[in-house]
Formats: sequence, C-alpha cells, structure tokens
Amino acid sequence: MPQTFVCINDVIENSASLFRSLSLIGCNIGDNLEVVAEGLKLCCNLCSLDLSENDIGDSGAMILSKCLQKSLHALKLSKNKLSAKGIETLASSLRVCVSLTTLDLEGNVIGDEV
Repeated sequence: MPQTFVCINDVIENSASLFRSLSLIGCNIGDNLEVVAEGLKLCCNLCSLDLSENDIGDSGAMILSKCLQKSLHALKLSKNKLSAKGIETLASSLRVCVSLTTLDLEGNVIGDEV
C-alpha cells in the first residue's frame, strides 16, 4: 500500500471530528480505498464526500458502503468505473444516510440493470 494513502488516512483519523467536507477528486485511490475508509469511519460530522475520478470500481463501492455516516448530505462518485453491481451494494447502505440529498454517479457504466 502506497505511503501516500497511509498519510491521507492519518490526517483524516487525527482530524475526523472537524471534517464537514472532504474532496479527494482524482487522487488515484483505486484499490487503496480500504486504507482511506478506515479514517472515513471516524468522520461523524462529514456532510460532503467527493471521491470522483478515483477508479474505485465495484470493490470500492463495497468498502465505501461499510463506512458511510448518517450525517452525509452529498456523495459524489462520478467516473469511478462503477457498474450496476457496485451501485446495488452502495444503495443498500445509503439507508443509513438519512440526510443524503445529492448522489452523483455521472460517468459510470451502470447500464440497464439498475
């Protein structure tokens, strides 16, 4: 696992209660989302999360579904190579996000299955 993502996770964990908005657009997170997700689990006041353009794929959707907070108002996951399977996994966890008003899935190949 690249040290960059360990550092990002450390920053998130050490300041978790302060974050209201977190944007990691185009950080090439990909398969390293699990490292970042450990910090996201602690962000109880997070209202906006933008992970657009990170190629997290369906496996990333599964990881993300386990760390979403009920305080989340906006979740942006555009251009992440998500398919219908990943969206279904994510959708089941969104029930926790009672304040969610914005979900951006632009640029993913969801198809006709959802």
